[in-house]
Parts: sequence; structure tokens; C-alpha cells
Amino acid sequence: MDTFHADLRAASGFKKPRRTGGRRQIGDEIYSFEIRGLLGQANSAYAFGKLDEAMKLVKQIIHIEPGVYSAWKILGEIFKEKGDKRKCLLAWLTAAHARPKDWELWAMCAKMSLDQYGTDNRAYKDQAVYCYNRAISAKPDNIDAIYDRALLLKELGSLNKAAEGFVTLNRLLPNDMSVLKELAGLYIQMDKVPEAVEYYRRSVEHFKATGNPDNAFGWSELNIFAELYCLEKQWAKAIDTIGSVGRWLYGRAVETYWDKINGDDREWDGDDRPRRCMVREFEAGRFQKESYYLPLELRVKLGLCRLQLENMEEAMVSGDLDLSVSISCSSPSRHVICRDYEMFAGRSWIPSSRKYDSITFNISIRRPETLPLTAIYSKKSGMPSMPVGTLMKQSPTTRWW
Repeated sequence: MDTFHADLRAASGFKKPRRTGGRRQIGDEIYSFEIRGLLGQANSAYAFGKLDEAMKLVKQIIHIEPGVYSAWKILGEIFKEKGDKRKCLLAWLTAAHARPKDWELWAMCAKMSLDQYGTDNRAYKDQAVYCYNRAISAKPDNIDAIYDRALLLKELGSLNKAAEGFVTLNRLLPNDMSVLKELAGLYIQMDKVPEAVEYYRRSVEHFKATGNPDNAFGWSELNIFAELYCLEKQWAKAIDTIGSVGRWLYGRAVETYWDKINGDDREWDGDDRPRRCMVREFEAGRFQKESYYLPLELRVKLGLCRLQLENMEEAMVSGDLDLSVSISCSSPSRHVICRDYEMFAGRSWIPSSRKYDSITFNISIRRPETLPLTAIYSKKSGMPSMPVGTLMKQSPTTRWW
């Protein structure tokens, strides 16, 4: 940043005049008749492609009055036309300082800092952050600038500041789940999983109150929510969350009586009989049968949580279900194995106190974009580390022992 400020001073060659009163910006000043005449000539010369003449006029303006915003803006345009992006950036940075409320110019300078000097140059990344800060200061609800700055801070390793940015975005864009996913990822890296859980809990309450417009909160969001509880080893909480939120997503929120059944997952059995019909409040046929089928990754997650709670019989119910899914796809890159399924099928998940000869599963393939957010953080939850995105080369049904 010291180099940046030195270059800026060299390019500008002026000091800010001292204010004599009021809140008027330098760039908003009413210029003299001479300055206005020269600006008109410079604009005309630039419009007709007479770049050298325009530059001569602009330099004359700057010599008379160094703080003329329009002069520096035109100078930057001239350097841009000549292919000198570095001097263009310096001129526009000077213009932005002359008119600090021009948030669009600050944002442009931030992007130019990154584009011109490459993403691996730390000094210009810091300069881009500085420009984004000024753009946001000029327009606090500048969503694009807040988002771009947060991603850049994340890249620079400033996780706390990046998280603050995504918290602001979550407040401005409560229906944007991509923002919440970014925030959750940051909190995981910062070892602040409870904060991520709380934001997902608030998000569910928000969507329940607003009717979940455009189905913004869906099954992949529930999968992340449940996995956050798994990272904290709150297996029972994960089970309860999958049940209550999954029921809401299916439009069965009125069936709250399932919350009283803590020892098994009969609500999600493949058939009403024998177990679901044993619940007195259950009314067969009231809702579509499909509304009692969980997506594959969540059904497997239920089994994983039951295994952690050493509820082996109920875990095996999840394992015995036909979880195979047919995906019509010609792209090999989409044929990947669910990490949770691999771990559920792995023998390391069977506690040593209870032995089973074998577990048979129908291995399913699914799209890579649905892989869990926290797959790379399996160590924290005590789950065995499994490769994510492994290509499935075996037959659809694989026997594990």
C-alpha cells in the first residue's frame, strides 16, 4: 500500500485544498470560466480522437486546478485508449479521491487492480480491498462490492472480515442461500460451527414465516444444516432437524406428532406397514406416499447418526432400504459416489461392541454439485476421512464387509 500511495502522489501532484466551510465535495465545486472552457475543449478533442491534444488540455487544467474530477477522469480515458492501463488506474484513483462519493468509480478501480496486476499480487489485492472499502463507504448497500470484497478477503485469509461481509449480505439478501453457504464454510474454517448452525436455524424460521418463496430453502440446504450438527457431534439434533425440516419441505408440517417418536425413523419408512401405521395419529392417505421418502443423502445421514448413537437396529433399517437412484446422464463427471454413502457402507462405522457379518447396499450415483458442503471437514465430526468425488466403477450393487 505504501507503493500505491507513492504512485498516487506522483500521478496527482497536488494536495487537497483545505475546506473553508460546508460539506461540498471537491468534485462538486463550481469551476472558473477558464476551467470550464478548457474542459469543454478537452472533451471535444477526446471525442474526435485527438488524444494528444486532449491530454495537453487536461494537463493544463490540472496545473491550474489539481482537484478537478473531470480532468482526471478524462486523463484516465486517454491512458486507457493508449493502452497504458497502469496510468489509467492511477488517474482514476486520483479522480475517485477528488469525488469520494463516486462508488462506481471506486468499484471499477478495485476490479482494475485485480484484472491488471493478476490475482497473485498481494499488494494490488490490498489496493482492491481499499477501493471496495471506499465504494461501500460511499454506498453501504452496494451488494456487488460487499460480495466481491468478502470473497477477496476470504482469499487473503482475513476470515473474520470476510464473515462480517457475508453477515451483512445475509441481512440484505435473506433469501439468497449461496450467501449462507459461504458464511457456513467460513465459520467451519474458523471453528465457529455453532454460529453457522444459528444462522441456518434463523433461515428456516425466516422461510417458514415467508412461505419459502421460489423454494429457496431446499433439500441441499437441509443437508448442510444437518451436517453442521454432525460436525458438532450433535447426532440427536441432526436427526430432529432432518425430521422437522424435511416434513415442512414436504408440506406435512402439521404432523408434529412425529417429534414425539425419538427412538426410530419410522416416519421415513418405505411403506406405511408395519411401523408407520402403528402410530395412532397417523392417517394413511392424507399426504402423498412420496412425501415420506427422504432424499438419498439425508436418509443415509439418518443412518450415520443412528450408528453414532449406537442404535444399530434403526441404522440397519436405513441400510436395508432400496436407496438406488437412476440418473440419466451422459457426462462421466456427474457419476460420483456420495461420501456419506461410502462411510455408511464402510466397516469402520460399525462399533466394535456390535458385530454384523455384512451390510449390503445399493450404491447410488449422483451429481457432484450436490456433494455436502462439509465433506472436507470430516475429521472434526469424528467421521472417517473418505475421498469425495470417487468415480464409481463397480456394479450398481456392491457388498461391503
